[in-house]
Amino acid sequence: MLRRLRRYARKVFHLDGMVAGTLHDRREAPRRALPGVWMSALLMFLFSRPTLHALEQDLKGRHGPRAGKRPAGAPSERTIRRVFEWISLDELRAMIGMMVAVLRRNKVPLAAARLRGWIAAAFDGHELFASPVRGCAECLERQVTTKDRKTGQKRTHTEYYHRVVVAFVVDGLIPTVLDVELVRPGEGEIVAARRLLERVLEAHARLFDIATGDALYGDKAFIQVLRRAHKHFIIVLKDDRRELLAEADALRRHLKPRTWTEGDRRCTVWDVGDLWSWWRGPQVTLRVVWSEEVSLRPRPGRRRRGETERVASTWVWMTDLPPALWSAREVWRLGHKRWHIENRCFHDGAVHWGFDHCFHHHPNAIVAFLLTLAIGVVLVHTFLKRNVHAALRKLYDTVLGLRGQFHRDFGTDLSWSEWVRAGFASGP
Repeated sequence: MLRRLRRYARKVFHLDGMVAGTLHDRREAPRRALPGVWMSALLMFLFSRPTLHALEQDLKGRHGPRAGKRPAGAPSERTIRRVFEWISLDELRAMIGMMVAVLRRNKVPLAAARLRGWIAAAFDGHELFASPVRGCAECLERQVTTKDRKTGQKRTHTEYYHRVVVAFVVDGLIPTVLDVELVRPGEGEIVAARRLLERVLEAHARLFDIATGDALYGDKAFIQVLRRAHKHFIIVLKDDRRELLAEADALRRHLKPRTWTEGDRRCTVWDVGDLWSWWRGPQVTLRVVWSEEVSLRPRPGRRRRGETERVASTWVWMTDLPPALWSAREVWRLGHKRWHIENRCFHDGAVHWGFDHCFHHHPNAIVAFLLTLAIGVVLVHTFLKRNVHAALRKLYDTVLGLRGQFHRDFGTDLSWSEWVRAGFASGP
């Protein structure tokens, strides 16, 4: 299967040409060429290897008479870390853009059928990792109070951590991360989000139509950037917009709600329109969709017995989508689908792909590994869903099973030099 994946990547995504013609770094007289180093790092994500050290052990232990030694030209763990400090992030982002263009050209659905061809992108922040000992120039800092187990005394120490903002395609067949931006010291998440949004709009100007986010992304400047680009938005509305929330709450009491049942969820929804924006400048008519929901959830501690309980929740979204094009139910559905960035990106990425792992504590390397991970996710999911036939797919019903087969094939069905290809191997 690994050999099939290699052929598929070369034929469909033109991976060899992208790597050789796009990727560059700022090293002078390198002993290991960048394409071979980057392709080796890509293997780590395809195999579900948890660390670079585990990848190096795979390189050393799967080559017959040379077991215990890396193949000629293969980079070491230290080399991969050092190269990723210097690799160009803009060129990795350009590779993601090329892969997205291939998906669209090959008619891979990037939006669910219920969205009627409209594509939504979710923006959200996520904390990667934290350390009380090791930090870097771009680390965020916070004071953490802990309690000693033996003495019971409390002590406060500085904790260093990194946080990123991610742009992710919602409800697509292929989980696609469009871009990643680090939150820098002294700035908030929304500042990094605006920087990310402007770059995504420049690189993927015609890819998505709607931006979704939590209440933090109701920022005036963030929405104005969307409006200038002629994009729509669906933002969670909470107490930080009290005037708008209070106005919508007062008006909905004079409207007749709509009710429906979807799955185990009973929804009562009010659609409040013709609300004016609260920022200066060109007026934008806002619309608020207010949903009160009752759903059945497993009772805590009684899941095995099948006992359930009713849980009530309230969701409020503000949007500029016109009611003539988007009904309240469609806005409600897409508002809930924003959680795909939490489930399919952050959760699955952390559990199965190493999204939260610190492969190398350097600002450039952190983002470079995340962008390489995003390329690996697109490659594996596209191969499984578009190239593996239905009968064979039963053997690899999950992406994790397919990646396990890639790991078993490495060194037996396909060697490192064949994966990298002779032209990509490092220099002398």
